[in-house]
Amino acid sequence: MRWLHGAEDAAGSPDYCRACKQTRNASTDCEGCTRPELLDEVEPYARLYSYCDTQWRYSTHMPTGMDYTAVKATAETLGIDWNSETLDMIRLMEKESLAVIHDKAEKARQANGH
Repeated sequence: MRWLHGAEDAAGSPDYCRACKQTRNASTDCEGCTRPELLDEVEPYARLYSYCDTQWRYSTHMPTGMDYTAVKATAETLGIDWNSETLDMIRLMEKESLAVIHDKAEKARQANGH
């Protein structure tokens, strides 16, 4: 989630720098690089996702997915329509977050010799 505040890569660079580094085939951050801005049409979904950051279901100390009952209640509280488009956007962000979380956990296990 490149736009998510606090997301960093292993070197401590903002996570959104990774795509730029890959595109440039470089190992250093760009000078004066700024955080990407969200498109207006996705801002409500990103805001909803951010508000639901604590609404994960866990199994064996790892998140398995979001608690959609809580996400729906939060959407309604924020005045965001709960419909198939909202669910699709939340599921997309959830899927990407789970991939990052599980990748970081796997790297940590490997680094610890497990």
